[in-house]
Amino acid sequence: IWKDVFSQSEPYTPYLKYRLSGQLHKLQFCPFEDCLGLGHSNGFTSIVVPGAGEANIDGLEVNPYQSKRQRQEWEVKALLEKIPADLIMLEPQNLTQVYTGPIEAENNTQRNDKGKKKKIVLKMKKRGRSTPGKLASRKQKILDRRARQLLKAKLRSTKAKGDQMKIEDKSILDRFKS
Repeated sequence: IWKDVFSQSEPYTPYLKYRLSGQLHKLQFCPFEDCLGLGHSNGFTSIVVPGAGEANIDGLEVNPYQSKRQRQEWEVKALLEKIPADLIMLEPQNLTQVYTGPIEAENNTQRNDKGKKKKIVLKMKKRGRSTPGKLASRKQKILDRRARQLLKAKLRSTKAKGDQMKIEDKSILDRFKS
């Protein structure tokens, strides 16, 4: 195996010597590695040639060390590249909406027949999401949501009553008074 054959002048120096027991038929390097496969008349031999592999793997080529997750992402990317860009579009109505998700324990803060408050029962979640602190914060969010809804309903009713009174008392020119 010769070193830097195309960059040096005439006196080539050998980089590595290896003796085969038979006649050489074919040889090929493994991609991104320092292994050289030699096919000869007596079989197959693989040898290590230090420094022969590519030091920087090209990101656009197939990664020989990819994980299962990387392979899945690559498959999705390859499928998306096949779809024409004008077929991929977002719905403008859904861009402005906020997904609030299912309301947990919707009726848990309502009073039952005896006038007592129901206890808030939350669904247990996995992977550390049901620690006492997180459960308390979820309960507090539910209580805050209920309180906000009651306040909004009160504001709407008082605003409607106030608007009716303002319409009766005001004239058109009152808005120009300071």
